[in-house]
Amino acid sequence: MKLRSSHNTSLDASLVISPKGLTLYHFTFEKGKRIECTGPCLKFWPPLLIKKGAKPTAGPGLNARKLGVIRRPDGRYQVTYYGFALYTFGSDRRRGDVKGEGVEGAWWAVGASGKLVKQPTTAR
Repeated sequence: MKLRSSHNTSLDASLVISPKGLTLYHFTFEKGKRIECTGPCLKFWPPLLIKKGAKPTAGPGLNARKLGVIRRPDGRYQVTYYGFALYTFGSDRRRGDVKGEGVEGAWWAVGASGKLVKQPTTAR
């Protein structure tokens, strides 16, 4: 699985994107190896999953040494970047969509730099 970076004009930042080109987010209630997005949360925030034993790879603009994998409570494996568990947002349909940015004041796009991109958002 190869992750890439892409400059997002609406956030004016280089973001980590999935192999399908979708923006990747992190849930700030998750700290360390603790996964909080389970059950109904997964309907809206699908985790970026990888097969057991597989290694994610980095495209240009990403730090390959900062990619990793974490085991979820359900036993599946999720990709991480700089320790952030990565998710897509169910309402993002096309490359460049960032509809999950700032949702509930807890979901933020992950920047290629390894920092969360926190842009002021309107109420959703």
